[in-house]
Amino acid sequence: MSDPGDQLKKVLDFKVKLEESKELLYKTFDNLESLRQEINARLRGWMSQKSSRETPVPVEVPVPVPVEVATSPIYTGVKVGQKLSARSITGEVQEISPGGSALASAEALEAKGLMTQAEAAYAKAIVESDVASLEKYARFLRRTGRFAKSLEINRQVLTRLVGSGESKDTVVERARILVSIGIVERKLGDLRNSRYSLNEAVQTARMGGVDALDVLAYALDNLGITASRTGDNNQSLECYQEALSARRESGDEIGQARTLTNLARWYKKSGQTEMAKEKCAEAIEILGKLDDQSALASAHATMGEILEVESDLVEAEKSYRTALQINEASGMPDNIAMSLNQVARILFERGDLAVAERFAQRSLDENERTSNREGMVSSSHLLGRIFGKTSREILAIGLLDEAATAYAEIGNPNGEAWARFHLSEVQLSVGNRAEALQSLGKANSLVAVTGNEQLRSIVEGVIEETS
Repeated sequence: MSDPGDQLKKVLDFKVKLEESKELLYKTFDNLESLRQEINARLRGWMSQKSSRETPVPVEVPVPVPVEVATSPIYTGVKVGQKLSARSITGEVQEISPGGSALASAEALEAKGLMTQAEAAYAKAIVESDVASLEKYARFLRRTGRFAKSLEINRQVLTRLVGSGESKDTVVERARILVSIGIVERKLGDLRNSRYSLNEAVQTARMGGVDALDVLAYALDNLGITASRTGDNNQSLECYQEALSARRESGDEIGQARTLTNLARWYKKSGQTEMAKEKCAEAIEILGKLDDQSALASAHATMGEILEVESDLVEAEKSYRTALQINEASGMPDNIAMSLNQVARILFERGDLAVAERFAQRSLDENERTSNREGMVSSSHLLGRIFGKTSREILAIGLLDEAATAYAEIGNPNGEAWARFHLSEVQLSVGNRAEALQSLGKANSLVAVTGNEQLRSIVEGVIEETS
């Protein structure tokens, strides 16, 4: 094995020492905003802890120091041709080969969930900043929750591609980068720009003809997701249906399963649960014969959502926990956070409030660690509901009102409608009938935009009872 160099050895050894000591918070910060969010999360945790005790217990909030680096926050001072090494979870240093094989090593390590080693390999692969390596590194950053850095690199890649001709390969790559940008913008809560980027990705992919069917379907699926979040259910369905046709034409079975999962969510939202279960079961059956753990986790999570709507909480929890197990093995923070929130929601509905709170807080921590604004709002929303049932109504009202406002800022009317409805429940519980009716009225007006039949029925029933 080649010597990784004294400088890299010192960095790796210091990182491991910090992680193993557990005396300080050790974490990578790409910018000051992510540092601010970490501190705010810990202050909120302290406030929650304080409100649940008779005697306040002070909690020291450690403040880590942000570090700005050009590519990887762990590996610096790398020269072209130098071999990099990564420390495995066993403490051994594993060699990463130079040249093009570093990219293959990075993808293999990422697939195994060995993210620290994968980042080392990606850092080696992008030393010469070729487009393919940069694109895959940006995707890795997105999947591991480093959204701001991923967006920055994707835009650099797009700038290079725009000036490199109009070949079909270049058109396909431009469309793929635009999809990645649109996904990151959605994660950051910028649904308007996400929709613009994904619409452009679809238009660009169409220029590639049959050679671009895979990326066209990828763009359509993600445009459908963003359109659904903004309440445009008609465009969402059209996108999913066209994506499924494109995937069938290209023979992409894993892609078909992903699109079927998206269709299952659409049918669930529109109140057609039997059709939703049929599409989701078809996706799970396809994925059972293939090897795509991320798609399989998504399908199980969607089945959990459908079973939850049907009030089959026991089976819904099984589906959610299956998805959580798969996501934790994959090491993707935003997927882990989503699964934690789903399990927490089921535990809340089953009345296990203490455990539900632990899962919801873990979900919030994961989302704030990755600056996933959509996820942060969703986790805070659920914590607000939990606080409302555990004698912390003032905190609950504050969190739910903030969640509703955040959903509105993001452009997610379905999330805002649910938050307004849950806010009205807490307001009624403390005798604020006038404010509760106002919240219900806002929720009811939003329901007309979202087409969420389940929520429409619930809101109309509560309005009738309280009028």
